[in-house]
Amino acid sequence: MIKTHHAQARMQQRSIPPLIINWLEAYGEEAEAPHGGRVLYFGKESRKQIKGEVGATFYKKIKSLLNVYQIVCGDSVVTVGRHHKNKKIYLNKAR
Repeated sequence: MIKTHHAQARMQQRSIPPLIINWLEAYGEEAEAPHGGRVLYFGKESRKQIKGEVGATFYKKIKSLLNVYQIVCGDSVVTVGRHHKNKKIYLNKAR
């Protein structure tokens, strides 16, 4: 996917490593975003897949890095961010 200048800046500002974004695109679950985009995030199933790939010990170390999301519109990544417990960013799971 093509990352906009805004998305690249947010990745850097929010200290989100490119590896995590690659995993998000490969394993992430999808939901509808407000205004017609899509949200990619790590749900239960995608976290299980990553844990199976990297092993339980390494997964424990990187688990906190998986609290991220990205907003995609068409084939462009518009922005990336981190989840906060009080903030719900995805509305309806995509089918």
